[in-house]
Amino acid sequence: MDNPAAKELLSAYRPNGADARDPIFREALDQCEHDPGLASWLKHQQAFDARISALLTNIHAPETDRDTLLATASLDVRHSSRLSRWSRIVLPMAAMLLIALGIMFALNPRVSRIPEDFHVARLADSARSLDHMADSADELRAWVRTQGAPVPATLPALFETAQGNGCKVFEDGRGGKVSLLCFSIEGQLVHLFVFDDQTRALVKASEEDWQQERGWNVRILEADGQLLAVATRGSLKTLDAIW
Repeated sequence: MDNPAAKELLSAYRPNGADARDPIFREALDQCEHDPGLASWLKHQQAFDARISALLTNIHAPETDRDTLLATASLDVRHSSRLSRWSRIVLPMAAMLLIALGIMFALNPRVSRIPEDFHVARLADSARSLDHMADSADELRAWVRTQGAPVPATLPALFETAQGNGCKVFEDGRGGKVSLLCFSIEGQLVHLFVFDDQTRALVKASEEDWQQERGWNVRILEADGQLLAVATRGSLKTLDAIW
């Protein structure tokens, strides 16, 4: 098993250690013990998963929809034993198929394309899947630089000291790239996008500080000759005066 295959498998490894004895993960975990780089990646991955899990615990379904949810989840208990026997056969096969597909995509990574119907919010939605995990702004910038993608010339102190989550690079298919650096700031996920000379025409800096896009708070601005965009679903009080 090579590292891309191990990473794809371990991306499903739960951060609470519940899968430590699962034989499906054994080979990949053994590989971590002998590969410091892979072990470091897993540590960052689990830290990120734990932070996302903590943020999601604050999201609750509306009480008014409880009855509707329960109604759609009803199950005839008379068929439970038959379903159980079926699940013992089908679910392991489905899991193996998903792992095989995951390994295939890991060995043949797909390029993250910039959508034709461009919105900063659409790129922010794609941040659920990051290309590289890292804890600090310096590590994020270093990896983005290795991809030949634009790197912010300077960052406000708020970002320099923030907890890093990971980064991602989008391409337009013609050589243009947009970088994404993802941070956690005071419990909020904050995405910073950097456009290169070829992709900066996709957006224009607005006189308005913040705009709403598909549930995201988005701010587009110029800094040090670069076009940047910030996107978050959280409160704007902390970010309102970052530049």
